[in-house]
Amino acid sequence: MNLPAPFGQTTPTPPVAEEAKESSSESEIESDSGFGVIEPPPKPVETENTEEEADCSEFISEKELKHGCIPEHKRKDINVFKKYNKGDPSSRLYIKNLAKQATEKDLKYIYGRYIDWPNGTEANAFDIRVMKEGRMKGQAFVTLPSETAAIKALNDTHAFVLHDKPMVVQFARSAKATADPNTEDK
Repeated sequence: MNLPAPFGQTTPTPPVAEEAKESSSESEIESDSGFGVIEPPPKPVETENTEEEADCSEFISEKELKHGCIPEHKRKDINVFKKYNKGDPSSRLYIKNLAKQATEKDLKYIYGRYIDWPNGTEANAFDIRVMKEGRMKGQAFVTLPSETAAIKALNDTHAFVLHDKPMVVQFARSAKATADPNTEDK
């Protein structure tokens, strides 16, 4: 029976130094069977991301953003833009018509440019939620630190083509305020 080289041949094991034998004998399982002890790779030390996030090359450039958007005059021919309504301005954006492969990382690359990263308050207010299953699949919510930033982001990113699908960007509807049961209209 002819077997491929790795299966048909045995390779001699190199001799191990005495020091290595002594130190590994404590944690060694039967040397005649299995692969022995496999140690996980050391975990990298996590560092503060502030400097990394402040790097503008990590986010989309204005030129790249403009180049990736469908021009206004061509939008009327595309079904997803026919009944488009921006909605009432808020600091939260609702994005629909996302490709299946769109991730939070993709949206951070696009919307991260509207955040002042050294400002901890703005960085903490920034939030992305991509819906991956159910009837919300293909949609996302991006929370920006201010209404002004959200307005600029909406104007810049509406109709941007991400993974071959144009994004439809609107202001998210805020939850309707419920009447306070302690106050009654008389």
